Amino acid sequence: MTLSLILTAAVLFPAIGSGQILTILAAGIGLALIGVMAYALRAKRRSPDRGHLERARKAWRMPELSTLAPLQLTPMRRTCMIVLRGYLAVAVLMVVIRVIQSAAS
Repeated sequence: MTLSLILTAAVLFPAIGSGQILTILAAGIGLALIGVMAYALRAKRRSPDRGHLERARKAWRMPELSTLAPLQLTPMRRTCMIVLRGYLAVAVLMVVIRVIQSAAS
């Protein structure tokens, strides 16, 4: 995601420098580390019986696809999908515009 953001920023702002790109990368890595640490702390607090989990994992089998219910599209999932599709559409459009500009010059 961070690399995609950098590509989009580089297309939108052609004068972006390597220092700014490194800042974006560092911010992305920092946010990822914060997320991993928060997840690890939360998992440590809720440490369930590992033996029970291991037995359940080994015994689990994939149910037949015909027995699975369709995915419930909650408002949050719908919003996230719309945002993701919009971001991808804008990113592709900007890259296409940049290619056309490069070809014209």
